[in-house]
Amino acid sequence: MEMVLHHFKKIIYKINVAAIKVFNKILLNKDIFKLRLYLYFRSSNLLQDSYKNILIICGHGAGDYLLASSAIMALNNKFRDSSVTVIFTRKEALELAKVNDLHKRHNLIFSRDVNLITEKQDIAIILSGSSPEVINILSFLQPKAMIGFIFSFKIFSSIKNISDTKDYLFENHIQRNDQIIHLLGGSPTGNIEFANSSLQSNKKNIIGNFLPITKTLKALNTEQIFEVVDRQIKSGQYLYVYHLVFKDEYLTNKDFYEHLKNQIADDSFKIKVFSNWIELIDLIVSCKKIYCIDSVAYHIANGLNIDNLCIFGPTNAKNYMPTNSVGQTINLNESEIHCYYGTGHKKCICTKNNQRNDLQCGYMLKLNIEDHYS
Repeated sequence: MEMVLHHFKKIIYKINVAAIKVFNKILLNKDIFKLRLYLYFRSSNLLQDSYKNILIICGHGAGDYLLASSAIMALNNKFRDSSVTVIFTRKEALELAKVNDLHKRHNLIFSRDVNLITEKQDIAIILSGSSPEVINILSFLQPKAMIGFIFSFKIFSSIKNISDTKDYLFENHIQRNDQIIHLLGGSPTGNIEFANSSLQSNKKNIIGNFLPITKTLKALNTEQIFEVVDRQIKSGQYLYVYHLVFKDEYLTNKDFYEHLKNQIADDSFKIKVFSNWIELIDLIVSCKKIYCIDSVAYHIANGLNIDNLCIFGPTNAKNYMPTNSVGQTINLNESEIHCYYGTGHKKCICTKNNQRNDLQCGYMLKLNIEDHYS
């Protein structure tokens, strides 16, 4: 009978997923969504000192996942004897988590495989940035209680003695997730928590650039990238200048990268193509310093205590800097409202004033490379 019921729930989950795709605007209406949440969790218990089974939902990309690592570490420390399952709705975040020692005791699952979870979950913790798919995960697993961010930047809690009415929209993303764990009695550090026991630090006098041009709004344009590399080589500070590029990006933009290599025409300049996270991490730990835009490389460098310089344009450094930040940041947009805020889902507010044909954020055009190398 239990197997039949589980199979039935699996079918309902698939129907719900299909319905969200077809009736997106209707089903994702915030008021309807909140009503469904209150119906599911209207009679939850009080906060407990321990939970047998804990569910964490990370519904965001690799960089945002690392911004949640402080909260996950604090959860590990608070509930040491609990069984923890972490669900990811994006594959790149799941693959990065697999090489992070933070999850040695965890069960890591992609959202499409949620039917593999058969244990009743005592509490679900929804970290910032979760996708609409979260409602189907909750519907399918029906945890006894839940707390976290869903469709807004106020913490929703079904636990009777937890209440937090603050809006965390413009808060530091790490501190936003940490607040959930504070409410559960944990003590987050605000750090990027990343470690891999197989890594061997072999730092050389190398600067590594992580400047993907496919991250369109945050990217430097091709002229700026050339100027950065040219300035790094002429400074004479580094034995090598590595340009770190995902394989897919390299193949998509091969003409640009070949042209860049020919333009620079210096033996100290190396384009380093990597295929997976562990290859990127190996490259990062070989560098003395990382030069990057707001991206996963910035968070990994901070987690591994590697010096870095990060350029922020559509986003603001104060919203992404961890407590253990070891580098420098350049904020090109210091206004109150930034092109990206919340979880980065907002459109660039200055693109319409950008006369260029590409979609680069207008604030990135303000970068004066000579200034920050002088």
